[in-house]
Formats: sequence, structure tokens, C-alpha cells
Amino acid sequence: MCIRDRSTTYAFSAPHAAFTEGVSRFSEFFTDPLFDSAGAQKEMHAVNQEFEMHKDQDLYRLYHVEKELANPHHPNHRFTIGNLDTLGNVTNAKLTAWYGSHYSSNLMHVAVYTAEPLDKVVELIVDKFSKVKNQNYQRQNVGAAPTMDPKLAGHVIHVKPLTAVRSVSLKWELPTEFASMTDTQPGRIVGTLLGDEGPNSLLAYLREEQLATGLQAGFETSGRDNALFAVSVSLSEEGMKKMNDVIAMVFRAIAKFGAEVVPEYFFQEAELRDSNRWKFQWRTSDVFNAAMGDAQAMIQEPIESYPCVQSIIQAEDPEAVQKMLQLLRPNQTHISVMGDDFSWANNSAVKTEKYYQVTYAVSKVSEEAMAKWDVEYKGANPDGPVFELPAQNDMIPRDLMVSEVNPDAPVFPALPEPVLVVNDTFGSLYVKTDDVFGDPYIEASFEIKTDAALMEGNLADQAKTKVMAELWATCITESLRTETYAFDSAGLRYGLGVGEGTNLFMSISGMNTAKPAWTTLLRKILNRITTEDISAHTSDKDFLTIYQAISRSLANGLKAGPSAQANRELWAILANTKIPLEEQIKALEQTTYEDVVGFGQKILRRVRVKGFFYGQIPVPRALEMWDSIKESLLDQDAVLSADEEFVPKFRVLPTDQGPFYTAVQGDARGNSTVLVVDGGVLDCADKIAVEILYQSVRQMFFNDLRTKQQTGYVAQTTAMEVARRTVAMFVVVSSWAGPGDLLGRYEIFIQKMLAGLDDGTTLSVDKFASIKRSLLSEFTKPIANIAGMASLMEKVTKEYDGDFLVFKKKQNIISEMTIDRVKASAVRMLGSENKRRLAVLYSPTGVDAGAVPTDYKAYNADIGEFEKRPEFKCQGCVHNCTATPVHNQTHLVFDMYDAFADDSLMSLESQDDLSEALLRDLLN
Repeated sequence: MCIRDRSTTYAFSAPHAAFTEGVSRFSEFFTDPLFDSAGAQKEMHAVNQEFEMHKDQDLYRLYHVEKELANPHHPNHRFTIGNLDTLGNVTNAKLTAWYGSHYSSNLMHVAVYTAEPLDKVVELIVDKFSKVKNQNYQRQNVGAAPTMDPKLAGHVIHVKPLTAVRSVSLKWELPTEFASMTDTQPGRIVGTLLGDEGPNSLLAYLREEQLATGLQAGFETSGRDNALFAVSVSLSEEGMKKMNDVIAMVFRAIAKFGAEVVPEYFFQEAELRDSNRWKFQWRTSDVFNAAMGDAQAMIQEPIESYPCVQSIIQAEDPEAVQKMLQLLRPNQTHISVMGDDFSWANNSAVKTEKYYQVTYAVSKVSEEAMAKWDVEYKGANPDGPVFELPAQNDMIPRDLMVSEVNPDAPVFPALPEPVLVVNDTFGSLYVKTDDVFGDPYIEASFEIKTDAALMEGNLADQAKTKVMAELWATCITESLRTETYAFDSAGLRYGLGVGEGTNLFMSISGMNTAKPAWTTLLRKILNRITTEDISAHTSDKDFLTIYQAISRSLANGLKAGPSAQANRELWAILANTKIPLEEQIKALEQTTYEDVVGFGQKILRRVRVKGFFYGQIPVPRALEMWDSIKESLLDQDAVLSADEEFVPKFRVLPTDQGPFYTAVQGDARGNSTVLVVDGGVLDCADKIAVEILYQSVRQMFFNDLRTKQQTGYVAQTTAMEVARRTVAMFVVVSSWAGPGDLLGRYEIFIQKMLAGLDDGTTLSVDKFASIKRSLLSEFTKPIANIAGMASLMEKVTKEYDGDFLVFKKKQNIISEMTIDRVKASAVRMLGSENKRRLAVLYSPTGVDAGAVPTDYKAYNADIGEFEKRPEFKCQGCVHNCTATPVHNQTHLVFDMYDAFADDSLMSLESQDDLSEALLRDLLN
């Protein structure tokens, strides 16, 4: 379920064989809702946990302050989420009455994604959903009342943040007519003008003056009828000191663009981008969210044209663009700021927001500042920067074409096999010209392995090296930001960042196959990263802005949510690639501009590169680009051997000393416990057996810890692979259950689950058979789109050395799996005899974590040994299969979630985020 300001969307997904029955049951939610009182009580607690989960997130806190100060006559002023206080008096009668007064079939839309024949689907949906009553309700029209309180125009809302955030947001209420201008989308055009990042843009100037690190501008609606425009600026420390000057520059840009007629090419480019996306849109594998998105979007457009108007701009209206710009007046601006130097102490203007207890204040913009902004808005200041309309972008593709597809191309679980066209001392390159999809898309990625000696030394030395690598890479990407923006606008994006240790990753991808664009972009990146002295592109003042931004980011990490802090501590223990934030902060304080200049002169002296190309690109062209990389990075006298590369390692706990726990505390309110159970390096069948088990266990854990015990809104468990080791992970975020208590509940659940294997409550014979059928049915589904195929092939070629029988082997293992094998694997991994358990208990500072189960022992840094990931071995093959080995072929690995190489586990808090990132199914 997804609740928005104008709609509530319900969705479900089911295996293909269960689709008809699923639709029948789903429709009964709306034809015959029960509103069971016991169920309602549980959901009240779930909603309250969701409310509690967001209380330390500054954007939510700002949002609630703005709602508290919104126009009291507009629905936007009301409380959004709900808690035990606001929901405490909700009864079955009230729920039923509310449903009856708000739900009507004439206000509902249904979106269906299925492989069933269309005629059958129409008949099914009409039969089941026509029973929903038509109350002939009319949607509420709230356009007569402004969303924001008009009395607060020309005022500043100061919000005291919990983290080191520095931002200012400007909002304007617009005439309601703009909310319905869906054909010409003037708000989109204004947002593109003000949000441009290219040369002579507002953001380019603010970055050049070290005043801002980012800017977003865009049109939004509140409900269907209210139109708003907003400009949000992420400020540097200097920018916060000069906030009024930054706002003045916003009005200078508004004046410049509002005085000019937007040229025709601007609309033509918007239509061209839209048309390219529409013509070459990809099939999605995420049908659940795709259906939700369509159901939400259908209410915004007549079904006769849907989704054409929303997808492609229909006409140009330069007059509406000018009118909107001219309405963005200084005296009509609503300003919100976080992180300024407002005097909070002993100030009668300071107030406390009702629900999240946010400290805020409202002040009137000074006459001096308003006068300054007014001068800029009127274009009356001859001194200052000259902003320009974005130049015409000739790189936007105008002749995208599909390429020829091979009707005999491999069909999943078989995969196309890239060719290892280069394998020498510099590195390896795999290339595959797409003949499966034919889409005009290319994806290229390069893993640049660096010298392991760079990461030698004690923890402090390693932290400083990591910090210098991050600073160096950020200096490069920030220096390229303005000059590469046109490529991004033309559909060609690049990425550059630091991976494990000081290893780097570089990627280029997009629905733009033009050779000149690719060649030019690659040359820009290579020239920049091989410039040994970063002072050639990053001044000491630029560096200071970057340094301060990274410093704030690291400091904010210490204030992340409960599970994020627990996860951070966990992986700092288990992985040699995860350096504690506290150490990174100390290292940053001791790092200078000169240090990073020196570091940049040695990071690429000795490298090896793994490259991958897939898409609408011939092999000779890929080789040309590879040669450019090799020419730029290769030093013939300093070749890096494979043994000298930095490699990740995992801490293997002893088998006879655990289980272990450690406790951490921080600023985040709420408790969390993360438990990892290391099952070791399992063979292929045992690994698959655990994953099959988890098809049942995931929901069991959620039902028990969240639904039944009401411990928290976030309650998840997953099985994943970490450095070839099969690991189970359990996490709950709770506002009331202590971390020690949660750990005890995890162990009780595990033992109950294992006992249920014997009596069939965990995995009955019928359920096991159903899971097998469901998993095997996934092998009948083709890879959804070209990007998905590129990602899958890259994973096989780079991480597992080209075993393209991987999914055929997986299919065979599943088909031959027995329930006894699953039971035995589960007991070996999760049973109490496996002492390789590590729990991290998080509680707020000053709050005791509580007693842990008696067999748990305190962990210390001397326990366990770091080990490299072993070679993966999987014996056997599919029936009648013959492998065509690719050079350097290695063994199969199953695509369980690899937390070892992904930081997302360290930052996720919401149930939806965890579901997306943690709960990857076996065949994902």
C-alpha cells in the first residue's frame, strides 16, 4: 500500500499460476472489507512504528514543520502518518464509516500486469471489481485555498536539524491554472532553466564561488489543484554564511530567463528526449511497482490518451513559461532553511512542532535583503554574473535505431557469451554486441585495481588512505560536473568512484550510441584522472568545499538511524574494506590539500583493469576505447600483478568460541539489533537449500516479530552470500524492545523455525513443492531488458570469470533438491551448534542494551581471522549440457545478496528500502 497526498494505492503480486485466485481475494478487500478490530489494533502499532522510524530524519522533520505552518484551511495542514495518540480511538465502526464515505468505484483505477490473455484478464477484472459500489462521489477540489499560509510569504522558517545539513528552499504558490497545464508543462521547462548545471548556469556560478554543492528546481502539485514551484540549494559553509547572496542569485537567474522568450529548440529537445524514451522504453521485471505506478498515474490523465500526455510534452507555450518565471517574486517567496546560525537560545520566537518535537522559528526577511532581492528580480543590477539559457545540445540522439536481433539467440537460463578479446598484463576486456534486444543502448564498465601497498599500515594509516582516495575521486567528478552535463542531458552518463580499498570503478552507459559522444566523454574522464596534480582542475578553495562536504557526510553517518549504525559497526568488524567512521573522521581532520595532491600522483601508477562492454557496439569500436584507456593508464615499467592487487577479506569467526555480541550507542532514537550467522563456504546444493528455506522463513520472521510481537516496523531476515560464505542476517528496528531482548527473540524464533522443519509448520511438503515450482518457473522468464542483461553478464564475467552455464546449473540443482536436503542444510547453518554468530546491539546514548542470551560472549578485535574469498567450486552440470568455456572460466556462484561489497545495508531504515535491498530472491 502506498499513501500519497491525492491517492491511496493498493497492490499485490502472485505467481502466475495463482494470479486468478489472487485477483479474487484482492478484490474482496474493496467489495467486502472486514476491518477486523484485532487486525486494526496491530496495524495501529505498525503505523506508529513507521511514525517513530522517521523522527530522526531531517527531511521528515522539515516536512512536518512546513505542514504545521501550512494554510490551516487546506488539507495539507493535517497530520500525515498517524501514531497511537491520533489512532487510539479508531474503532471498527469508524473504519467502516470512513471507507463508506470515501471509496467509490468511479474514483478508482485498476492496473494489471500479467501474461494471461487480454480477453481473459478483462473478463476477470470486470467480474471481480464491478462489485465495488459506485457512490458517485466527486473528488475534493481544494484549489480555492492556497497550500501555504499566505501570511508567511516573505518569511523564513528556520528548522534546527539533527545532522550537519545546510540547505535553503524557496517556494512559491502559483495560480491553479498551472496545475492543469499537462500538455505544455511550463513548470518542467522553468525547472530545466533554473536547474541547469552546464556552463553559465546558476549552479555553475554558485559552485565556482564555493557557495553551493547542489541545486534542484522543479514544479510540483499539492493534490490535483494547487501548483507550487520550488528551488532548493545545498549550501557550502561559505554559502550558508552568504545565504542572502545565494538567494539574490536565484532571483537574478529568474529575471534573466523571465525577460527572454525561450527558444524553440528548448521545447524540441524536450520532445525529442521524451520521444526517445517512449519509443525505446524497456520491459520491466518489477511488475509490482510498475502496476502501482500506472494505477497512480491513471488518475491524472483521461484513459483515452493515457499515458501519452504524461510521457511526451505535447506543445510549446513560451508565454506560460515567462508568466511562471515572472510570478516567482521575492515578496511571495516562502523560505525554509536548515543549518543556519539562527540564535536558538533564550529566543521567544522558538517553537516546537507538535508530532516530532522539532525546534523551529519563523522570522521576517529583513528589509535590506528583500530590497536586494527585488533589485535582482527586476534585473536592475548591472554588476554580477551573466547567466545564459542552456545552449542547444546537438548530442541528443535524433536517429536512434534498433539493431538486428538473432532469433536463435540464447534464451534464459542460457546466456549470451561475451568474447574475451583482451587478456594481458594490463587487464582483461569482455565484449558482447547485443543481438537479443536490439535497443540503442551501450553499457561499459571498468574496474581499476590498484596496488594493495597503498592500504598497508595500521588502522589510522588505512583510514587516511581511504579518505584521500575519496577526496581525490570527488575532486575529479566535481571538476567534470559542469562540462559533462550536456552528455548527461543527451542520455549518456558516467560514474567514477572508490570501491574496495583504493580500487576505482568507472562506467559509461546510456541510450546514446553515437561514437563521437562516447569518445569525447571518455577522453575527458581519462585526461582528468591522469592529471597528476589536482591543482590543475581543483583549487584549494574548491578543495575546501569538497572537504567540508565529506566531513559533514561522515559526521552525519554517526547520526544515522539505529539499524544503519548497527550495520556499520557489524561490517567494520567483518570486512577489511569497511573502516569505522570514527577513524575516517579522525583521518580527515589530519588530511590536507597537499596530501591529496601527493596521493593523486601515485594512485594510478600501477593498475590492472577489468573491462566490459555490452550493447549496440561492435567489437572494433570497443577495442578502440580500450586502447585509449590502456594508453592513458599503462606504465610499461610498473605493471601490477594479480597478486599485488588490493583484495577484500572477510573475518571468519572461530567455530568453538561464540556466539558473540558487541554493543554500540549513538544519537539515533530507537533500538536495533543486527545478527549475522555465518554458515561458512557451502557447496552449491546446500547454498541453494538455504535460499529455498528462506522463501518461507522471510515471511515467518516478519509475521512473528512485526505482526505478532509488534517489535517494530522494520523486521527482516535474509540469506546472502558474503565472500563465498552463506550468511543469514536478522534485523529489527524497535521503539520499545531493547537490543538484548531483540537478540533473545531472534534466537527463540530460529529454534522455533528449526523445530517447525520437523513438524511441517516451517516448510511443509506441499509448500516445498510450491516453492520449487515457483523458482523453476523463473527460468521460463526471459531477462526483462538490455540493461538487466548487461548487469547480469557483467556480474558473471567480472566476478565469476565467465561461467555462462551458471543459471542452467542452478536450475538443475533446484529441480533435484529434496526437502531433507533443505532441513539438513538449515540445521547445519542455523542450529545452536554453529557458534559463528555475531550480533551488534544498538541503543541510544545512555540507554543500556539490556541482558543478552546467556551463551553470548562479548566480542573483541582479536577474535577471528581475515580470509580472502576462495575460488567457488560447483561440481556437476545440467543434463545434456556441454560447456563452451570462455578464457579464464571459473566456477558458479549464486546471486545471493553480497553485503560484503555493498554499503546499502549500512544506511537503510525503511521497510520498503530493506525489502528492496535485502530481500533479493534466489533468481534475482
